[in-house]
Amino acid sequence: MTSVFTVPFKYKGKHHCRVVVLLCQDFRFSLTIINKFLQEHLGLTEFDLIGAAGGAKTINDQEKLINFSLQVADNLHQVERIIIFNHADCGAYGGLKSFNGDKAAEAAHHHQELLKAKSRLSKQFPKQIVEAFFLKLNQDDSQLEFIPV
Repeated sequence: MTSVFTVPFKYKGKHHCRVVVLLCQDFRFSLTIINKFLQEHLGLTEFDLIGAAGGAKTINDQEKLINFSLQVADNLHQVERIIIFNHADCGAYGGLKSFNGDKAAEAAHHHQELLKAKSRLSKQFPKQIVEAFFLKLNQDDSQLEFIPV
């Protein structure tokens, strides 16, 4: 095999990660945005990452897919904290149009979905802290707010 790209690897001998993050795979709510929040607001620089359509929807509707990934992260990295992100206009939930353009109704729905996912994960992983955030767009979709649930 011939290498096409090389980068330094700083994790030699390290195999512990305190946090696992679950977010939607939507490119508009990219890892760059999540990283900025995690680093600047929560002080986190290292985390396992799980990306799946709908974030909390995957926990609530297709539990086995995400549970496997979370279990592996916990078993291998002794996870202490699980953070879930849902976002506005998520296609896995039918987008804003499924709420007839009502951003408040959409936010309320995501709030309930995130509470449900937090409850499920808290039961499955009772030793871990489970947190959830809704990524809300402002009226003209030019600002993204992180709303804790």
